[in-house]
Amino acid sequence: RVVHSIVLPPEPAPRRSYLWVVAALLVIALGTVSWKRGHAPHRPDRRAVTVVFFANLSQDQSLNWLSRGIPEMLTIDLQQAAGAEVISLDRQVETLLRREQQLATLADPAAALDVAREAGADYAVTGAVVRNGPSRLRLDVRMQDTAGGRTKKEFSLDVAHAGDIVELMDEATWQIESELLGSGKPRK
Repeated sequence: RVVHSIVLPPEPAPRRSYLWVVAALLVIALGTVSWKRGHAPHRPDRRAVTVVFFANLSQDQSLNWLSRGIPEMLTIDLQQAAGAEVISLDRQVETLLRREQQLATLADPAAALDVAREAGADYAVTGAVVRNGPSRLRLDVRMQDTAGGRTKKEFSLDVAHAGDIVELMDEATWQIESELLGSGKPRK
């Protein structure tokens, strides 16, 4: 009797090994895309601005609220400007948290510029509130390029008393907006 034995070809490798290769390639591709988004080159046409900090140099403690109030008001006003990207105050706070720093860090002009840059802004707006007589207030504003710290625009505005702060915000917004977007049209 002849015994026939059937020789079967070896079993193919499990398909799971191919799935691991595909999954690894997907992870690498997604990581690369994510990294490129976070490290995008500076676009010269980009106009991202953030309002960082205003110091109360008036010697009047009742005006301390302006240190955060002015940045909030200017941020809201600038968000209305077509063509400007406004980096929110929340993004600044997120940056501070990542750095494990306090909000008071923004009072240091060099640190404020670093936070603005890390938050994604091309320009940072800082300033101070100063007494200019018994009831008059002056707002000193500086707009800086976050890449090198170069001052792009500097101006001062005066009001008769703190109740007229809205007028200051309108004029300050127009000044920043005109520098940022290159429009010289007066606001109505």
